[in-house]
Amino acid sequence: MAQAKDDDNSNLTPGMHKEIRRLWNLHV
Repeated sequence: MAQAKDDDNSNLTPGMHKEIRRLWNLHV
């Protein structure tokens, strides 16, 4: 899953990326 943190903006929109980051912060 750690790899996803580096790859999450390669195929996501900026808005989606922000949402992923926000959710990621809740998990870690």
